[in-house]
Amino acid sequence: MMLAQRLYEAGFITYMRTDSTFLSDDAVNMVRGHIESEFGEKYLPAKPNRYGNKAGAQEAHEAIRPSMVGLKGDSLVGVERDAQRLYDLIWRQFVACQMTPAEYLSSTILVDANGVELKAKGRTLVFDGFTRVRGANKADDDILLPAVKVGEVLKLEKLDPSQHFTKPPARFTEASLVKELEKKGIGRPSTYAAIISTIQDRGYVKLDNRRLYAEKMGEIVTDRLDENFSNLMNYAFTADLEGQLDKVADGERNWKELLDSFYGDFKQRLTTAQGENGMRRNQPVEVDAVHCKECDRPMQIRTGTTGVFLGCSGYNLPPKERCKGTLNLTPVESLAALSDDEAAETADLMSKKRCPICETAMDSYVIDGGRKLHICGNNPDCSGFELEEGEFKIKGYDGPSIPCDKCDGEMQLKTGRFGPYFACTSCDNTRKVLKSGQPAPPRVDPIKMEHLRSAKHDDFFVLRDGAAGLFLAASKFPKVRETRAPKVAEIRSVADQLDPKYQFILQAPDVDPEGNPTLVKFSRKNQSQYIGSETAEGKQTKWSLVYQDGKWVEA
Repeated sequence: MMLAQRLYEAGFITYMRTDSTFLSDDAVNMVRGHIESEFGEKYLPAKPNRYGNKAGAQEAHEAIRPSMVGLKGDSLVGVERDAQRLYDLIWRQFVACQMTPAEYLSSTILVDANGVELKAKGRTLVFDGFTRVRGANKADDDILLPAVKVGEVLKLEKLDPSQHFTKPPARFTEASLVKELEKKGIGRPSTYAAIISTIQDRGYVKLDNRRLYAEKMGEIVTDRLDENFSNLMNYAFTADLEGQLDKVADGERNWKELLDSFYGDFKQRLTTAQGENGMRRNQPVEVDAVHCKECDRPMQIRTGTTGVFLGCSGYNLPPKERCKGTLNLTPVESLAALSDDEAAETADLMSKKRCPICETAMDSYVIDGGRKLHICGNNPDCSGFELEEGEFKIKGYDGPSIPCDKCDGEMQLKTGRFGPYFACTSCDNTRKVLKSGQPAPPRVDPIKMEHLRSAKHDDFFVLRDGAAGLFLAASKFPKVRETRAPKVAEIRSVADQLDPKYQFILQAPDVDPEGNPTLVKFSRKNQSQYIGSETAEGKQTKWSLVYQDGKWVEA
């Protein structure tokens, strides 16, 4: 979504937070003209293709499409490669949706085997149609059948028996959760990202190995809301409210009446929940054998946004007597959580200790090297726990590490949204991991270029060193997402601050043979910087230089 936001802000695509399929007449005429001129009349249907919106779709905007169909992804200037790829997907889908269908020649063979009818289907592509632009799915590949005659006796050459077992639903990933929200009519494209971010920020779920796991705080909040606001927690209520808001937007219902009908019931439930006998309070479970290091009072099992911990029983005393002592609990991680094996996860759950009170599986935490605490999975509704004494190792980091180039601290290998990277344990320095498995070279500190002002924002540019080499970005980046390639002349103005590894760029000319300004670019294919140029109108030229044998030469 961030890439789409940048494309929208740059004017390359229409508004992206919509699931509408509506296309304006101007857009349809534009793409039909492009199809006819680029692919010929046989790829152009007699009438424009129209697509109906699904129920609940947001029709305040057009479908996501390119602003100009003549602009292709490889022609975009000032955006990263991933943004170009996203634009290319949008462009291909937009053009393909107004092309003629693909045509296939289908054939079917029916075989009689002792009264059992066997069927084989095949087909071959006759006319590619829209697949010329969008490409064909793997399922659309040609399936060729052998040449046989009616009445011919066939010989069995091979029989492949197969067995299939049903499986329980897999845990949600961020992507599959969005699909489920969409399926149930909850939320809108503009709110999906915020929903998933919020439930993680508040500690309701955690993302581990790309899968979402319900956390204790999320379970408690859900249980309490179910008891006191059952209508709000009902899928149908949320989806119906979205539909009512759509009716307000369409002028079919008065917004004040809708708010009155909702708020009257909500206020009554809220007042009841806030009352003395309203929402159940979470009663901390006291662990007599574990004492506070500050005041020696017994500790209690508590739950916060960061997880389960031990807090002093003196926390609720008057301010002068209050003790805020806490003890961290380290969850005992299972190897099953690190794999995608659902069966291993089930086996791990079955092997857990059972609560002595309610027989629910217990979660295990290490207090220190000599104590482990097993807490009932129904806590705080169940007070069951067991304290185990022995020798326990608190799992530490045992992976690869490298020295930090900023503070000389330790950088440890972690996995993020875009793959593995090294992160410093002492500062916020990070380094990517190359495909070879080696850490990427240290990045150069940003260089402020306050004389280069942004034309779109009240901000100035900073020369940064990224995975794709040098680039100019707004000083408030990534909050202000404006980037572009630096000119050689601009880099020359900060030559005294330029890192030694980029000094070779200063050997490049400021202009090309035609007098156009030169820019510093990056080739992902060769993983190296090169020099290009663009006209005064911002159009790229075909002239370029590469650095070979200590000098710049024409490519």
